[in-house]
Amino acid sequence: MKHYEEKPKNELMVVSTNTEELTEYSLAAQMILEKSLNKFNVQRLMQKIDEALILGDKETFYELSKKYTQLLN
Repeated sequence: MKHYEEKPKNELMVVSTNTEELTEYSLAAQMILEKSLNKFNVQRLMQKIDEALILGDKETFYELSKKYTQLLN
């Protein structure tokens, strides 16, 4: 006995053809991608800064710290 309704496996998704709605979705998707990319870059820089500290590489540390600060602004 099934306690749920099965849906067809090849069910189609209806996508809006309203240009204004599509533009809003595109902007939202772009914002999400940009935010994700920024977060990735910040994390990558933090790892490289940590490596520079461990190696005692002051020049690289200062250079990466400057880029990190710019990325946060």
